[in-house]
Amino acid sequence: MTVQVTDRLSQLYVGNGVNTRFDFTFRIFDQEDETGVAVRIKVGNEFEFLDETKYTVTINPDNLGGYVNFLDAPDAQTYFYIAGKTPVDQLLDITNYDNFYPDAIERALDKLTAILQEWKHLVDFETQARILADLNYDELAQQREAELRAYIDGIASAITGQPVLGLPSKFVVDGDETQEQINDKSARAFASIEDLLNYTPRGNGQIAFVKSYYADQNTGGRYFKYDSEKANENDGVVVFNGWVGGITNNTITSEMVGIRDGEDAASKFDLLAAFMQNKSYNLRLSGSIFSTKELVLMYLKDSIIEADDLYHVPPLNKPLNNNRGAITIRNSTNVTVQDSYLHGECVAHYDNREDGQAGIVFIDSVGCKALENRIERFHAWAVLGTNCTDTLVTGNTIKHIVRQSGINIWFGSGSNNIARNNTISDVGLYGVEFENHTLLNSDGVAKDNIISDCFQGATLVNLIENAKVVGNEISQCYRGITYSLSTSSAKLRLFRNTVSNCQMGLQHGVAEMRSSRNTYTYEAQSFYKTSPYSSVSAIDADGYVYVAESAGITNGLTWSVGEVVQINGTSYTVSTVATGVSLPNYAYTFVKLKFSVNPTGLRVGDFILHAPNALDNIGMHLYLGGNFNSRLDSIKGYPIPVRESMSTSGGTRQLNSLQVDSDYFVFKFDNVLSNTKCKFTVENLQLTGNANVALVDPTDTNSKTTCSYLSSIGYIRPKGYYTLDFLDAVSYGNFAAITQGRRTLKPMQVIAVELEYTNLASNTGNPALLCNDQNLEITLGKVLSGTGVSGIGFTGISPFPINAYLNTFKLITTGSLSDLGYNRLRYKLFYI
Repeated sequence: MTVQVTDRLSQLYVGNGVNTRFDFTFRIFDQEDETGVAVRIKVGNEFEFLDETKYTVTINPDNLGGYVNFLDAPDAQTYFYIAGKTPVDQLLDITNYDNFYPDAIERALDKLTAILQEWKHLVDFETQARILADLNYDELAQQREAELRAYIDGIASAITGQPVLGLPSKFVVDGDETQEQINDKSARAFASIEDLLNYTPRGNGQIAFVKSYYADQNTGGRYFKYDSEKANENDGVVVFNGWVGGITNNTITSEMVGIRDGEDAASKFDLLAAFMQNKSYNLRLSGSIFSTKELVLMYLKDSIIEADDLYHVPPLNKPLNNNRGAITIRNSTNVTVQDSYLHGECVAHYDNREDGQAGIVFIDSVGCKALENRIERFHAWAVLGTNCTDTLVTGNTIKHIVRQSGINIWFGSGSNNIARNNTISDVGLYGVEFENHTLLNSDGVAKDNIISDCFQGATLVNLIENAKVVGNEISQCYRGITYSLSTSSAKLRLFRNTVSNCQMGLQHGVAEMRSSRNTYTYEAQSFYKTSPYSSVSAIDADGYVYVAESAGITNGLTWSVGEVVQINGTSYTVSTVATGVSLPNYAYTFVKLKFSVNPTGLRVGDFILHAPNALDNIGMHLYLGGNFNSRLDSIKGYPIPVRESMSTSGGTRQLNSLQVDSDYFVFKFDNVLSNTKCKFTVENLQLTGNANVALVDPTDTNSKTTCSYLSSIGYIRPKGYYTLDFLDAVSYGNFAAITQGRRTLKPMQVIAVELEYTNLASNTGNPALLCNDQNLEITLGKVLSGTGVSGIGFTGISPFPINAYLNTFKLITTGSLSDLGYNRLRYKLFYI
């Protein structure tokens, strides 16, 4: 028969101390004293034949399987299987004269196959046993080595008289070097800087790797090399008692000094400041960092400073000095602060309500830059530059600066400092400030900035020479652009600025200004930052809000019960006002306020907005003195487009091609001068809207005008008349040059002249209007009285053609040149 089963083994059995019978299914070849079956039991890593006297074998009648019956039941630690054990012989004898019996032959072949299968099993078990034996080789080898080492150490100890803990490294040689020499140069690993400092260096040049500055964090790891000449140096940044750390990409990092989130980095900033001095390394402050102290870096060159998130809150009693910036750069060249987020808590100085913490400060430096930073919630400046040259501040986002400016890089001496493409919002004083006092700062530029929600958008004060304010977008500020200098020789250029929804568009004071193509547009707003002294200084548990007292200070505030204000977009009514209130640790006093409803979510530094003063609602306010030249500027929506209130002698105002869209009037004059040094010129005025008069004189009896007015109309309004108003235009003087103009845009014919006068002098002369050199006399009637009289004279005439276009016109006299005097003179020219 064929042999289908290749395994002549039972399953692996495990005893249980109860069962004694165990079956098998393979075919048996028994003969006389051999059963053809054996039991192999596990002993160590091998299986051995069990003594046949400990079991009996029962074979099934067809010799296909059977069972083994143990005399004693195997226990649970006994592993065994039942295997075939066929006698190794061949008993079939076939002679030449016998018949061939297939059954006998097949049985003999099956027996031989069974023998081969059983021997294969034995070989497999032998292989497995040897493999298992090899698994213990290492353990045995180590045991032999330990015994040999103990023997050798025993001999060495007997020779030296000392116990031997190991073979000294200097006796172990590898090539030309001993193990001791190799160990001296081998790198060691340490979990922290502390572990490194607790280790005794093996020698000069040894390498160590520190996994982390602190053992409990995975930052600040780097390689160190021991320099024995620096064994007594420890700068806390690169050198630690002779261990010199590596610097990657020329950059010092906050991890290198162990700055951790949640801890005050003040002491670590001291280490960085001392190390960076007079060097050209970059500095990278990673993660969120809190510090009560400024990072002051001095004498740097060609360095880049970056801070992921620097939160700077100095103590209230910090001594005031110039190092007020969260990052302060001094006496340095080409240092860039970039891609940083700097923020604070609007902390005011305890002794100066106008000063306090700042963002980035450059002092006495050249070529420094602030690029693409985000700066928020500082009390004083976002970016300040003092005595700097070639400073560039660009691409920054500046928000919520309480008392000073978003950007002022023009303080002190210096030149060519530029602020451009910045976004500045929510500033208590100036968005951009050109400020100087006793030193000259020249050629500064503020260009293409977006400025909103400030007290004043762009401001220039004191000794600023050749400054340019160009292409800025200024909105929602109480005043858009202001210029007040202490010298009339300084120059300012305003070009292509867009000022929208500011209570006052432009305020010009002293000095020389050229203005061109600027647009001032106004729509009524309910609340503004009307003062730089209107932010929350403190809040108590009872809901009282404290504001630094500022009454009597320039741009200060007086608070009143019933006033409606706005905080963070919500309107509140002031219900209680107490002045002169002291707060602990502050040298100045506060106003204590209570509102009808307690504001929620207030923070120190939040702004309190007020309703604007209607008297400030002016497009251009020209005051004090100095020269002002405007060309192609545009004013729209202001109730007073231009106000002239010069209080300083000297200077010329020239408005050329001014475009005005107004439903009120164009000019308001309230000068207080008593001389004739200032000239006011309007040329090619272009009017749209329904403005009733071109020049208006208020009824303030204390106001006196000593200007000579030069005026022309570039667009004749559809109402059909043109009005000029004068107040004290000339005292007994020559009218020949009072008004003089140029070409109008369409032909006209005069049909009437109306003249209003006050205190006309006693003379028979009458004023006349000269139009294109054609004399049109205005007959008022002879004045017989020796005292001045008042009245209105009206002359209706046949249509008086003025040669197609009105090119020139002026008021003259028909009598002597000095015999007319008026306290008030107004005339209207009616035309068709």
